[in-house]
Amino acid sequence: MIAIVLAGGLGTRLRPLTDNTSKVLLPLDGKPTINYLIDKLMEIQPPLNKILVSINSYYQSQFQAWEKSAGFSNISLVPDNIEKGKVKLGAIRALSEVVSVFDDDLLVIAGDNLFFDDFNKIVKQFYENKAPTVALYHAKDVKDATKGGIALLDPNNRILEFTEKPKSPKSLVIGACFYLFPSWVKTRLSEFVVQDINSDEPGRFISWLCEREPVYGFLLNHYVWDIGTLESYHAANLFLKAGHNIRE
Repeated sequence: MIAIVLAGGLGTRLRPLTDNTSKVLLPLDGKPTINYLIDKLMEIQPPLNKILVSINSYYQSQFQAWEKSAGFSNISLVPDNIEKGKVKLGAIRALSEVVSVFDDDLLVIAGDNLFFDDFNKIVKQFYENKAPTVALYHAKDVKDATKGGIALLDPNNRILEFTEKPKSPKSLVIGACFYLFPSWVKTRLSEFVVQDINSDEPGRFISWLCEREPVYGFLLNHYVWDIGTLESYHAANLFLKAGHNIRE
């Protein structure tokens, strides 16, 4: 299995902090946001074959400096070669291009999310079901639920319906940008990106995939922090500075 960390966003909702810094490199309690995620990925057993970080080329020099100083092994940067100010590929289109040359199972995850759960548990379920798997968690309230993809599950945790950013959520079970895919999913990704569907929201692909393949949910024990706004960034920073540990 390889992991692909989606880190190509420009972080427009985090300006001015992201005017010259990638949002995943912003410090949380003195440590780059992405480092918390990489630490979690490094704990997966058996070890991942490779960790690819999909980045925006505008921040490439920053990521190269981060890669050198962080000291993580088995990491490769994959720039999208799109200049700042131009239309970027979108997360799913960029993902499709990255995975086209690999035959491994995939762990795809947002680089700007803060997770507290042990990743080995969801990996275990993925291999048991041998099917696409989506990490889920409980939204704080209805307003929180309208910001993400809402999942409806059957008794076996198969996702019956996945709706991205609904105005009236049918549940408070929300999808994290954390997916595990069998290697064959790259064929489905290729089918998806040629259609006129929003390719910048991974949840749109999950919704589309649920209509064509069995897709399962895995309910995380903890809330997932999306470090996508100034409010959430500062809240997460205070949370970690208060001494809270992200290890389960």
